[in-house]
Amino acid sequence: MEYKYTSIVLGKRDVGETDRIYSLYTLEGGKVQALAKGVRKTGAKLAGLLENFTYADISVARNQGMGKITSSVVENGFPSLRRDYYSLSKTLSIFNIFNKIVDLDHKDPAVFMLLREFLEAVDSQSLISSTMKAEDYEDRIELLSSVFLYKLLDTLGYGSQIDGCAECGKEIGKSVEADVFFSARSGGLVCSECGSKTGNILSLSGNSVKLMHISLKNNLKSFARLKAQRKDVNHIKMAIREILAWI
Repeated sequence: MEYKYTSIVLGKRDVGETDRIYSLYTLEGGKVQALAKGVRKTGAKLAGLLENFTYADISVARNQGMGKITSSVVENGFPSLRRDYYSLSKTLSIFNIFNKIVDLDHKDPAVFMLLREFLEAVDSQSLISSTMKAEDYEDRIELLSSVFLYKLLDTLGYGSQIDGCAECGKEIGKSVEADVFFSARSGGLVCSECGSKTGNILSLSGNSVKLMHISLKNNLKSFARLKAQRKDVNHIKMAIREILAWI
């Protein structure tokens, strides 16, 4: 039986003498794996249609097991992203995390759309990178990557309590000016009073808390126009690392 998947290529690994197994995130079936026969042979046309990050319509013939890829029609290869070293290395890092925390065969259209939106946003920024200062461009890619991971974790069910203290329930406003804390063990933000008692937790700036709020309420494309301080983005990155370590 042949299955048609709207896919994003997550990665690949060589098997046998000329074959590869590809990991795909699909709209129809979530994360799946499929074998491509002979793609490492010289002149194999299918190999160029299955590069990492490619957004494509992929057909898989399957009777049992993972199935075999029979065709791929590329919708978007994200060429600007591929030509820019900083974007490429950052996207590889993000996909590595994605592969680790997303299980096989769990369909989630929201995750698929978020992943595609991330690639589109980074590709569009890569396209205009020559018109920006290198520091500003790298800050923008870091912001997009961090917001993507934070939104992804929330979509997968690893969201954090950010409206109130995860320990006492006290409201923590979006415009918070005083330092607050973050604890993956507690499940989100922790107020200053509880933070002083809990100990060994991450201190966040007020602006990083604001970023957390707007991350969950806006699409990724809107962050292509937002300027954020690198230190505030780094605070979100540290919170993400705590969540990843906890799960």
